[in-house]
Amino acid sequence: MEPVKDNIILCQAGYSKDGCKLAVLTRPASRFEIRDSEGQVCFAGEIQYFGPDENSGDEVYRADFTGLCREGEFTLRAEVCGEDAAHEAADEACRNDMGQWISSRPFFIRRDVYAPVLHDTAKAFYYLRCGCGLPARYAGKFSHGPCHTGRAVLWEDNRQTAEAAGGWHDAGDYGRYVTAGVCALAHLLFAYQLFPAVFDAQRLDIPESGGPLPDLLAECRFELEWLLKMQRKDGAVYHKETTAGHAPFVMPEEDTAQLFLFPVSSMATADFAAVCALAARLYRKFDAEFSQQLQAAAQKTGIWLEEHPEFIGFENPPGCWTGSYGESTDADNRFWAWIELYLLTGEEEFHERARNALSEPFSLTALGYGAVGGFGALSYLLCSAPGKDEALAGRFREQFLAEAQRLSELSDCCGYGAAMAAQDYCWGSSMNLLKHGMIFAIAETVCGAERPRKGERVCAVSREEPEGSVCSQCDCTKAPRMEADSYTFYAERQIQCLLGINALGFSYVFGTGENSLKNPHLRPAYADGVEECIPGMVSGGPNRHPVDETAAWLIAPGTPPMKCFADHVGCYSLNEITIYWNSPAVFLLAYLEKKYMYL
Repeated sequence: MEPVKDNIILCQAGYSKDGCKLAVLTRPASRFEIRDSEGQVCFAGEIQYFGPDENSGDEVYRADFTGLCREGEFTLRAEVCGEDAAHEAADEACRNDMGQWISSRPFFIRRDVYAPVLHDTAKAFYYLRCGCGLPARYAGKFSHGPCHTGRAVLWEDNRQTAEAAGGWHDAGDYGRYVTAGVCALAHLLFAYQLFPAVFDAQRLDIPESGGPLPDLLAECRFELEWLLKMQRKDGAVYHKETTAGHAPFVMPEEDTAQLFLFPVSSMATADFAAVCALAARLYRKFDAEFSQQLQAAAQKTGIWLEEHPEFIGFENPPGCWTGSYGESTDADNRFWAWIELYLLTGEEEFHERARNALSEPFSLTALGYGAVGGFGALSYLLCSAPGKDEALAGRFREQFLAEAQRLSELSDCCGYGAAMAAQDYCWGSSMNLLKHGMIFAIAETVCGAERPRKGERVCAVSREEPEGSVCSQCDCTKAPRMEADSYTFYAERQIQCLLGINALGFSYVFGTGENSLKNPHLRPAYADGVEECIPGMVSGGPNRHPVDETAAWLIAPGTPPMKCFADHVGCYSLNEITIYWNSPAVFLLAYLEKKYMYL
């Protein structure tokens, strides 16, 4: 499979009837038309020259057909110019050159266009279940036998063992990590809290379907039950459960090496307390007994955190080379824990601890596994506790709105609409793209804000006002910028970038689109002998600093950040999957589903 070249770049999932509809070309073009399945022209317009796009290295042209609100199957035709057409006079050059017409592949416009992708990205967690088999009834051709059911040995004392089967395989390997699992759970639980109607109507065809829990919460419970096994009797939480090294590329049931429980960390312990407290509140109306179990675990861990205020980090001990998920501080983790414990119990002591935690610097909009301050801020904004500090809530709201504004300016400066700076194209850039989409969704849904227009444009690249007509660093004022009053526009553009509107024309969701990826760094996908990929897995995406040897060999030095990618099973720093890359996709897709399905 090759990246799209000299073609019309579309969202490979299709377009929402009431949403943003853009196509991108990387060669001079003048005008376009949309034809329906019967060949009739139903929309036409001028193609805009956007200009050079820094993160892709492309000259970008865009066709905007947002005004087409018909459902159906369509084709976009564009009149392109000769290769020597001058960019500064693209329209005139194209017309004088009697340009050639090129056509896109067929695409759909539907009201429910995101529903299949949401289903697949949510169902993906089932395929990563550990400690059990996946029967064909639910997993189809991706079924396999029970895996990793044995007792784990404590790394610190190999005379002790514990039963800790269950949870989700973290990524392309078979390890399970508390902080990573908590991050994925947070994205999913907040998605349910904000968009319950979407998930109440969703059917994932998992063993728990048709039971008392919505399918998404049933899937989350599977991970939560494993987390409870990771808690020590004193309330502390083991950092991870893995073998000593990564398994070879075999099926899960063929990975029979000894499992170990690795020492506790304060980050894992605080994250555990936070997510158990959050889940206890959400599960209360469905399963009071399970909610009480989660609450007791969270409070027990809270006591341990109070008694152990020191930072306890984690590094792989000698002899272990699985993921470490180390952090340099636990200030944000503890802040989130205190917020959730306050909201769960109403105890003012936790409220005060959360305020005190803010004396240390950390981001209040971060929504990832290594920086979780945004989860605490989001929970506080969503709560209606009688003792809520409105000044504190206002501070959190301002932080989210400022970040949304910053990211919208980045999106305006990108020909493909990605709210990404060059440094954001790192290991797991897809998560950055999706987390930024989440910020837009939170700004609109939780903060109730529309994107403000500024009297003077500030460039997102140089962070300065342009002098005269040209920005000193990126020439951004030479090109027209698409702006919108709603942050929904920007949130949707991040999903569309993930699903094909990017410099390589790849859909980074396996199984979605004609040019979706085929070769994930995922052990069962390699070992199962099935030609198709497990649908719904989200690839890590472009990484301008790949660390694996395969990627270093395949990607030439100086490649623009958005093009630093290869669809190869050996590229674990590019094409691996993880649970916390899937989870923000579920959140963002659910937001769009609620918007466009009027749920």
